[in-house]
Amino acid sequence: MMKIDNIYVGKGEVVRGALKVGELPDTSPILLPLTIISGVEKGPTLLICSAVHGNEVNGVELNFRLSNSVDPSELRGKLIILSIANPPAYNAKQRNNPMDEKDLNRCFPGSANGSISDKIAYAIFHSLVKRADYLIDLHSGSEHFRMVPLVKIFERSYENVKFFGIRFVETRKGIRGSLAKEAHKIGVESYTLEIGEGGRLEEEFVSLGLKGILNFMRGIKMLEGKASKERVLYVKKRVQVNAPKGGILAPKIEIGTRVKKGMRLGEVHDVFTGERYVVRAPEDGWVFGVKKNPQVYTGEKCFLIYK
Repeated sequence: MMKIDNIYVGKGEVVRGALKVGELPDTSPILLPLTIISGVEKGPTLLICSAVHGNEVNGVELNFRLSNSVDPSELRGKLIILSIANPPAYNAKQRNNPMDEKDLNRCFPGSANGSISDKIAYAIFHSLVKRADYLIDLHSGSEHFRMVPLVKIFERSYENVKFFGIRFVETRKGIRGSLAKEAHKIGVESYTLEIGEGGRLEEEFVSLGLKGILNFMRGIKMLEGKASKERVLYVKKRVQVNAPKGGILAPKIEIGTRVKKGMRLGEVHDVFTGERYVVRAPEDGWVFGVKKNPQVYTGEKCFLIYK
């Protein structure tokens, strides 16, 4: 039997409940929606979170599908799904919590006596993360910025990263206060999946992520079946390419393209003079991100290159 706050889950059960983390001015509760699937056999505990940033909804849909895909009679261990980690931001359709203007992914492990974001982080960390053997934190790129699917890890020795079916893997030190970083510090094997674009629901990336997580679960023996392994490419350095001036951005390259230094990535068009300003790759690497909203100001991020 597993007990999380006032939620009880027995072997072979699927339970949907919520953690209360606070109240709105009208006293209606702020709830973190949970689905807990407890297998009939012993095994590891996997925690999957989405919407730590409220406008990143690909992970929410992925978790919805996952919660309806796993049969407890076929599961070893426990699967904990937190579909909306940041309800105030999710309801406002924005990245950060409008109630205190904080980025939840800088608030972990949280504080029981802090602002609402601190309290949410505290509840997630102490009620869920500390029970987990594995953590998958689902994210997307910025709004209007299309990204290549990417897995972020802290240890090159994380061989299980090959089960996600995502080619590019970034090894990093992580950001203090982020969910994955703080979980890693207490010994939880932690992964951040970046899939798709913020503010959009993209079938391509939802399906890719769901397939990868189910394969990951086979790889760590939570589900039956042989897990496939993807050959991965490790990247470490990111280079941001900014607009040389204001105007209309016309990208001339797709995400996932290998580029050499000096190659044309796109153009910025000056609507007053009729001139075209070419934006070139400052270094060799892979085009990981392309801005999709064409209006740009001087110095605005237009492309992201990894190497």
